[in-house]
Formats: sequence, structure tokens, C-alpha cells
Amino acid sequence: AVVSTQSTGKMLETLDRMGKIHTPKGGKLSINVELIHMQALLAFVQDAVIATLAAYKESSEEGAEDFDLVGTVRAFGKVLAVQNQFISRWYEDPLVSRVTAETTKPRPSSTFLPVMALTGAVTAALMYFAVNR
Repeated sequence: AVVSTQSTGKMLETLDRMGKIHTPKGGKLSINVELIHMQALLAFVQDAVIATLAAYKESSEEGAEDFDLVGTVRAFGKVLAVQNQFISRWYEDPLVSRVTAETTKPRPSSTFLPVMALTGAVTAALMYFAVNR
């Protein structure tokens, strides 16, 4: 919906809120989920959704035969990558981010790259197994 229709920004606000509410910066002071645990949760969600999508594709349910598994997994991976970026931004030190922005070229956050690599590896493996069945 973000790129295929006119967006009000609600989806992006929701994705941002998911990162914010798990830190003392935007949630309750008593809630402070470490970034590594948030990223592990995203990996778990990714695995569960891909397994469910693959099971549907292999099922005899209506529409399963025409279901675009690879396209759906690729799209879902992109949504998770954006979600990870919105989560990661709430864990960055604003002073470090400002100094870095003033002194270096912009680059993806260091926490974003491992999850992107994981997403790509899982997607490639899933496509390999889907083609070679």
C-alpha cells in the first residue's frame, strides 16, 4: 500500500511506533527490550511467515496453485527490512548520529546490514528449495 496506492503515512507511523514502544524513549520507562532481541523477534516472524506461505503454496487450498510464493516472500522481506530500520533508529545515540552525519557520508546503520543479509539468505534458500522440489 505504501507504493501502490496513495499513502497517508499511517503504515509508516505504525512501523515506527513498533520500534519506539519497546524502548524507554517512547514507551514506558520499565520497558527496555535490547535491540538484539528485537532483531531476533523479526527473524522469528520472518521464519514463521515464510513457512506458512510455503505450506499454503504446497497445499490443495483454493488459489494455492497460482500463488506467487517467491514474489510474496520478496515483498515481505522488504517490509521487514523497513521495519528493522524503524526499530533500529530508536536505539541509536542521537549525539553519535549527529556527529556521524556531520563528518561522514550517510550509510545504513550497522544493525540493518546483518538483518538484510539474513533476509537475502533466507529468500535465496527458499527460492532454491521451491524450484528444486
